Amino acid sequence: MKVSTTKVLGVTEIAVGAIWVWKALIQPMFKSIVEGNLGIFDFTMLPFLSSPGFFAICVGYGLFRHADLNSVTRSIGILFVFAALFIAVSVGAWFQQPSEIASATIVVLTISVFVMLPIYVWLSKRVLKNLGIVTEGLHNFFGKPSAFLLALLVWSFSREVVEFLIPDRTVSGDFNWWHGAAVIAAIFLAFMFYDVFLKVVGIENRLPKHFNGQTHA
Repeated sequence: MKVSTTKVLGVTEIAVGAIWVWKALIQPMFKSIVEGNLGIFDFTMLPFLSSPGFFAICVGYGLFRHADLNSVTRSIGILFVFAALFIAVSVGAWFQQPSEIASATIVVLTISVFVMLPIYVWLSKRVLKNLGIVTEGLHNFFGKPSAFLLALLVWSFSREVVEFLIPDRTVSGDFNWWHGAAVIAAIFLAFMFYDVFLKVVGIENRLPKHFNGQTHA
């Protein structure tokens, strides 16, 4: 019996999501219970950190049940995000200091995501083509939420570059105004990227013409 590609992707998505939930929620919470250190962190941050896993399980189940444009692109996109996270965390584990771990993780995560973007589009097109679904442009693969997340990565990456190249204090201990200006420039760079990315993808970055700030019955 021939197994469809989308069902394989759906099962893979569910498995990856389950592993994420196990590592981010169940395993550390069980450890806290055994050690008697169960606290507010376990009931607040652990569920938050495990939420991508639950989202992946839901998306994977949706793809397994029914394949369409949104379910395919979301599933493949999430798999690539998890792959980028795995690479970034693995590289970050090479370092010892918390600040070095955070910096390395952000830098590698940003580079990995942008390297994977064309692969994500290509693979999505192949799967959709096999399903007989025609894609008309890049707007089929990206939306404003993904553009916002990419812009956030650009900002985070820029901040790390600023922190590496320009210290926030001078030799005398005074605040370095060049550092402050560079931090502000990083924010503007992220906004510019967001706007340019939406234009390249073909998404209109404005409110609908009929929107007038009022609600309609």
